[in-house]
Parts: sequence; structure tokens; C-alpha cells
Amino acid sequence: MGRGSRCHIVVDDLLASREHARLTVTENSVVVEDLGSTNGVYVNEHRIESPTPLVHGDRMVVGTQELELREHVDRKTEERAMDFKDLAMIVPLRRPRSPLLDMDEPGIPSPPPPRTNGLVQTEKADVVTTLGRLADRMLTMGRFDAAERVLRGQLQEVLEGARAGRSVRPDVFDVAVEYGLRLAEVTRKGSWIDYVVEMHMIVARVMDGPVIARVAAMLPVAADVDAEMFFFYKEAMRGKRDDLPLADQIACDRILKLELPA
Repeated sequence: MGRGSRCHIVVDDLLASREHARLTVTENSVVVEDLGSTNGVYVNEHRIESPTPLVHGDRMVVGTQELELREHVDRKTEERAMDFKDLAMIVPLRRPRSPLLDMDEPGIPSPPPPRTNGLVQTEKADVVTTLGRLADRMLTMGRFDAAERVLRGQLQEVLEGARAGRSVRPDVFDVAVEYGLRLAEVTRKGSWIDYVVEMHMIVARVMDGPVIARVAAMLPVAADVDAEMFFFYKEAMRGKRDDLPLADQIACDRILKLELPA
């Protein structure tokens, strides 16, 4: 399965590779394998590194498309059938003549992917942004724990890179902080407030107005915010305030007024 029209199952998603994954279907099992795709295959919010068996109810992500494996039993014939459900679309998995799905079997034509210098390329998205799109769907559905599991590893990787002195692109910083805030808001975990504060402290960045407002709204309800880290960030902002442009001085004044609940 993948973006290419030669795939048995065509995934119309620019974040999917042309041949993204292989599904092996037998009488008693369905196994998914990543074919070296650019953005990976996720099963139940975890990226797979080897062929992985799927069972009824497992959720698989290709690109930004999340599919759920469903098993059905015909009560008259007692035959079992499996399909993937993607919102309103059903993708049936019929047992092929051989156990392995034929990746060269003609499929449904898909829109041509973008071309660069005449070569077809898979769109390489930042992993945080890619997983963020999936997490957005989960948050909308109220699957807060699932969204946190999807994002935690990659957000932590951004933070670890910053701690190690590696530069963080402004767009990656903004996306990481945004999802840190979203997770703080839905989980009410102080650790995600800590994440947002530490990201700003490491890169010596003043929180902008909307971030300050969201942090202020979360402080009374978030559990176990790191008071020491919060204090050091405020002191860092106090120390640089007078050398900043007026807009940042105003933001610093708002930050200095933030207080943890007693």
C-alpha cells in the first residue's frame, strides 16, 4: 500500500511514500511491514521497526491516514473477513491467491505527487508536524492519551536537541511549543507546562502574548509544575528585560507577574 497507482491499496496522501507498506494476509493473520518509507508506519501510536501482526481493533497510520482493522464474521457461512476503516471509507482486505499482496497489481490512479527538478519525490515533513496532524484528529475525538503517546517521543527529541546545544528552527520551535501547550490543556499535566517553559529558557526566548495567556490559564489547574524551573525562567527574563524592545519588555512584565498557586 502507498501513494503509487501500482499499489494494491492506494493511499491518497502526499506524506505517504509510493510504496509505503506491505500487508501480508493469510487465513489467520494480517501482518504489516514498513517498506523503508520516508515517514514511517505507526501501529497503535508506535512506529514499527519490523513486520508487525495486526489484530481486530488495531490502528495503523500511513502518512496522516489512520486506519482501524475490523474483523467481521458472516453468521450464515461463519467465514471471517477483515477490512480497514478510515472514517467513512472501507478498504476491504481480500485474501489473494498467494499470501503476499501483489505490490505490482494495478490500483486506482492517484493524483500525481509534486515534482522537483523533474523527479517525483515524497514530501518530507518534519516528524513533529506530521504526527501533529494525526494528534489533532485524536484530540478532536477526545483520545487525549493516544495523542500524548504519539507526540511525546518527538517533542522530547526536540527538547533534548536544544539541551545539547543544537539549533532549533523557529518553525519547529513554534510547533513543539504549540503541541506542548495543547497537551497541557487536555491532560492538565504540569510536565507539559515545564516543557514549554524549558524550551523558552534554553533558547532565551520571551514568551509571546498568546503563550503567556495560555500558561497563565493552566497554572491554577496543572499538577506538579516545576517551581524551580519556573523561577529561573522568570529571573532570566528579569535580567534581560531592560535590553529588549518595548513589546518584549511588556511581555516580560506579564511573565514576571505569573505565579504558581500556593
